[in-house]
Amino acid sequence: MSADGMMAGDRSSPPPSLTDYATGKIRDAIIEGTIALGAKLSEKDLSAALGISKTPVREALLRLKNEGLIDIRPRIGTYVFCLERRDIERIGEYRRILESSAVELAMNRNGERLGASLRRSVERMGADLEGGRVADYVREDAVFHQIIFENCGNEYVAEGYRSIASKVQAVRNRLSHDRQTLDRSFADHLRIVDTVESGDLPAAKTQILEHAAIHAGMSEWMYETYLKSTLPG
Repeated sequence: MSADGMMAGDRSSPPPSLTDYATGKIRDAIIEGTIALGAKLSEKDLSAALGISKTPVREALLRLKNEGLIDIRPRIGTYVFCLERRDIERIGEYRRILESSAVELAMNRNGERLGASLRRSVERMGADLEGGRVADYVREDAVFHQIIFENCGNEYVAEGYRSIASKVQAVRNRLSHDRQTLDRSFADHLRIVDTVESGDLPAAKTQILEHAAIHAGMSEWMYETYLKSTLPG
């Protein structure tokens, strides 16, 4: 889908910074799938779709390049990031290392707060699932994992996750969201919360690793059955 769909149904007012506004809108469009992976982007088209000048759009693209969502190729063009199978494998490996370490740090340093925050998050996930709000469920899934890093007490570990979080979420939004898959996902998250609250660190780390491994496996399947045939090249 093109950039034209970014403003569909949107009635919100731009925030004070037009660059922040453009960054948020383009980021969301990439993560949520309105703009396809590997798509070529035009500053002119984006500025027209957002109703702003090209300057904040250009600045937004530079920010998104730093987040890994945009690939700017001099004298060729600006593209949404692409993932090869090797990229998916490496991101999955990096995520498992980071998240298992983060849950250990968070449970040791902020265990009670971590458990309470994750419980509230999983309750919101459950409400979204029962209400059929799939997009909201997927967004809350991302919040759930971010909570672990927010409570780990190590800004370098948290920053490491932020460096891949947008890519992880973009992939997550392109996975199958049938009810059976979502029910399994919710059960995994609920089990992690129960274990964190019980204080069983070895079990929590094991469950985090297993959950991330399942996500990585689904991502690799998605690449072979969908992305591989749709990416340019």
